[in-house]
Amino acid sequence: MQGRRRHIAVALVLALLGIAGPVWAQTFSLTSQNTLHLGWGQQNYQNAKYNYFNGNFAAYDVIAMQEVMTQVNAGLITPGNHTWYLSALKGSSNYQESYAFLVKNPGAGGFNVAGNAIIDYPDLANNFSRPPSGILVQSGMNWTWIIDYHAIFGKRKSQRQTEVANVAQVFTYYSAR
Repeated sequence: MQGRRRHIAVALVLALLGIAGPVWAQTFSLTSQNTLHLGWGQQNYQNAKYNYFNGNFAAYDVIAMQEVMTQVNAGLITPGNHTWYLSALKGSSNYQESYAFLVKNPGAGGFNVAGNAIIDYPDLANNFSRPPSGILVQSGMNWTWIIDYHAIFGKRKSQRQTEVANVAQVFTYYSAR
């Protein structure tokens, strides 16, 4: 699995920056989207989001999403032949959100996910307000970690800087798995 180390940086940087756009690593396309409280709010507003994502996600093999709420109706986002992977809830307050990955199924020209599961980063020192989650995707003979991370907004710049300074630990953790 040596090839996966080269690709972990691309996916993590994409998720860190919240860039909604394609990145091609090996032979798959990836996009990341902050879904802005997907599942919360008025149904017509949520339906508009679901329709937007269905229309724009179909071109991607892997989609990493942030701010997915417990009320999400995953059955309404079906951009193609993808499988949903939803993390545990993240956050230490009464506000909690999940990360989600949609991965194109192998039978549709998609990819295997190791263990068919998300791996939550074990943030034992509480360095993150919403600890990262990742999936290990097989593309051909290569395995690539895709890490989803939604940085703290925080009231002060120093809060964000402190949290992001701990991201190197995330690279080490996933690279060693």
